[in-house]
Amino acid sequence: MPEERRPEILWVDDEIDLLKSQIQFLENRGYRVTTVTNGPDAVALVKERPFDAVLLDEIMVGMDGIEALHALKAVDASLPVIMVTKSTEETLMDDAYFGEIDDFLVKPVSPHQILSSLKKVLDLERLRRGRFVGSWGEYYNRAQQVINDPAATFADWADLYLDMCRARREIADLNLAALEPLQNELVAEADRTFAAYLCERYPSWVSGGADRPHLSWDVLDEFVFPHVEAGRRVYFVVVDCLRLDQWLLLEERVAGLYRIERSLYCGALPSSTIYARNALFAGKPPAEIAGRYKDAFQEEAALGESLNRYEEQFLADHAARHAPKARKIRYYKFANRKQERKARKIVETLSPRPLTAFVFNFIDTVTHESGRGGALGALASSAEALPRLALTWYLGSPLEQLLQKIAEDKEAVAVVTSDHGSTLTDTPAVVYADKEATKTPRYWLGRDLRPEGEGAYLIRHPENFGLPADYLAKTYVLAQGSRHLVFSYHLREYHRRFEGGFYHGGVSLPELVLPVAVMTPK
Repeated sequence: MPEERRPEILWVDDEIDLLKSQIQFLENRGYRVTTVTNGPDAVALVKERPFDAVLLDEIMVGMDGIEALHALKAVDASLPVIMVTKSTEETLMDDAYFGEIDDFLVKPVSPHQILSSLKKVLDLERLRRGRFVGSWGEYYNRAQQVINDPAATFADWADLYLDMCRARREIADLNLAALEPLQNELVAEADRTFAAYLCERYPSWVSGGADRPHLSWDVLDEFVFPHVEAGRRVYFVVVDCLRLDQWLLLEERVAGLYRIERSLYCGALPSSTIYARNALFAGKPPAEIAGRYKDAFQEEAALGESLNRYEEQFLADHAARHAPKARKIRYYKFANRKQERKARKIVETLSPRPLTAFVFNFIDTVTHESGRGGALGALASSAEALPRLALTWYLGSPLEQLLQKIAEDKEAVAVVTSDHGSTLTDTPAVVYADKEATKTPRYWLGRDLRPEGEGAYLIRHPENFGLPADYLAKTYVLAQGSRHLVFSYHLREYHRRFEGGFYHGGVSLPELVLPVAVMTPK
């Protein structure tokens, strides 16, 4: 019979040499114990190989236990951590109950106390694994019901995608490799069916159909302006290209500070910055924006640098129509690391206004890098890695600083949302077009575009989709599911360029099912 696997324990203590007897005690009872004397070495080891649990001393020279805890959780949010401390402070206990720490022991501790804590933590992990595997069949059947139901609503699809985000994380956290192929097949099937569903229903939503979900141009009216008009100080935060699965990780980080009401809305088509974020701020579909602001909405600049130079104006005009109390709006956008350093100073000196808006572009920048290789691209190389990258950025970021500051104001409301998501592409969809067409990996626009085969949706009448129809024979093509758009010639070259990158502008669950969280300080 094969030897039973021994649980792997990482023990982090700058006085580890004094703990040899306790380490030997654990090893005699079937544990394999690896020791390090500092936080950075512990983080490096967790990046290299898996551990079942960590024993972490709170008071250490250099990186202390709390800092090490945050760094370890950024690498593996599901890794059980038992804090060994001399403190009985209430804040540390709050962290334990909140979920940052899985258990804590107050010094002096006996070997039997450590053994008991490890058994409790590891048994919980085993029970969690068994519970998820046992519920897999029910989850799979629920998914198939939505996929095969022609009467499914956007709310049904949004709930399914939320379940899929949670399932993907559980599979990764619990190392359930056997379920990964089934999960991937289910997600791909759902994505294809959702794309067809949305392209069929979207025109009726634009015209105000009965089953219409909240769309990009509804977000401020539904979730922000009512709080402004009620006299609250409102902070509207847009994290560019933030996916639902990424927000779920960030949400856990702020749940101790806020009461959170999370809703899911449908992003604008195409799911790209120039359309989705402009619609978000202007409170109008792209066609109406183009008609009202002729010089501020340039579709042909889709690959340019300044797609949203006018969103502050869009926001001010929108507020003037629907939220008179939102006078003297403040608006800040941070598009790169240099600007994020400036953001820290802005947050430190922030004074309350009826409405203050922030845009953070870091997630979008990293997402674009995924298709270009390099260090950032390697970090954002899979659907499992992308959410963790968002969490790594958030920890210590100006956004974390901002949300901590807002939480101190009990009369404030923070509304956090995304303008669009992104999706990992793996298959080409061929489109015929002339050289004048505007092209991105997930959507094209131009005269008489002609997709060939599956995976690309042709919009012959842009006005039905709330899109500009400002010249004769103007058409749009949107990539569906996990496709990227390529010319019929040099197909292999374009496929190699785009395959395995995260892009947006098309029709998929990750691009269009978006979170909006209304958060009130506790």
